[in-house]
Amino acid sequence: SAFRDKLAQSEKKVSSFFLGMILNNCPLPYPNHGHVVVAKPSPCLLYPISSSETRILIDFPQAEAPRKSPELTDYLMNTILPQLPLQVRHSFTEAVEEGKFKVMPNHYIPAKPVFKAGTVLLGDSLNMRHPLTGGGMTVAFTDIKLLGSLWTKTDHRPQTTEHGQLQNTIDDIVKEFYKTRHKQDATINILADALYGVMRNEDLKIACYDYLKRGGVYAEEPVSLLSAVSRDQNLLLRHFFAVAFYGVKNVIKVPT
Repeated sequence: SAFRDKLAQSEKKVSSFFLGMILNNCPLPYPNHGHVVVAKPSPCLLYPISSSETRILIDFPQAEAPRKSPELTDYLMNTILPQLPLQVRHSFTEAVEEGKFKVMPNHYIPAKPVFKAGTVLLGDSLNMRHPLTGGGMTVAFTDIKLLGSLWTKTDHRPQTTEHGQLQNTIDDIVKEFYKTRHKQDATINILADALYGVMRNEDLKIACYDYLKRGGVYAEEPVSLLSAVSRDQNLLLRHFFAVAFYGVKNVIKVPT
């Protein structure tokens, strides 16, 4: 947002970069689903964007954006390609050879709005988290729903259409929105950045998948958090520490 500097006190922090390419006619292991490839040194995302196109996002956990070069091509073909599902590799090779890609920074921006009458920041313009979990659109819709709900509350409706009263009402709604939005968005924000950290740590990465493979509530509840069906912070903490415990078990070998 071009207005963020005037309407927020947040400082942008680049957490990594995504290199994006379009894969044509790419068969996915699970059609019409998004995929997270737990690659080294960090994850790749695959998801369909049309009936014939699939977008791949390759994470680069570094301070500078990757640039087109023979070294980048070598990295994509010799480090990333062998870690992709077999049915994806042909389309990926063609995309690398075509050389059309875009690079975008992944930002971490906490919500620190500055109130100014007549303006309101929503979604990514107000705060951002790592896009690994795809939570940005969910946060934007959540913000819109909350703002609309505050407006339709009976005690917020102005008794007259007189300009001054209407403006005061709108200002009060925006202030309440800024004050309460974190209750619905916090779990999405925390999980996105925490899961990115997990995916970059080999021990925690293995622990996470061992945990999910148990099935039942060990998979259903974390997936409900990932999809933002559940916003329960206590549930998030419980599963986070359970995964950490699994990681400790994998590292510490108890002598017999």
